[in-house]
Amino acid sequence: MTVALRPLKRVPPDVPALVAIKLIVHPLIVWTLLSLAGNFDPVWVYTAVLMASLPTALNAFVMAKQYNVYVQQASGGILVSTLASFVTVTTLMYLVQHKLLAPNLFH
Repeated sequence: MTVALRPLKRVPPDVPALVAIKLIVHPLIVWTLLSLAGNFDPVWVYTAVLMASLPTALNAFVMAKQYNVYVQQASGGILVSTLASFVTVTTLMYLVQHKLLAPNLFH
């Protein structure tokens, strides 16, 4: 079941691609932009990248429901991104904890 009480098998086909963008591409963009912007304390870089890697928030469904658009996709996106984030967030936390993720890509 999803937020909208729809079975997972009805999740539209575009949801996995959107979830991949949210959980993988978004953190990479944040990491790259912070690296380009300058030398920040690693704690701030890691915090920003970790925050960017979090799953889709429930407010996406609330707004979709209020305007009655993209409700099924928002609902499926929340469920799929939450499930997938167990892997992506855990991996990112492992990389940070074991200092395998450089705080700056270019230094």
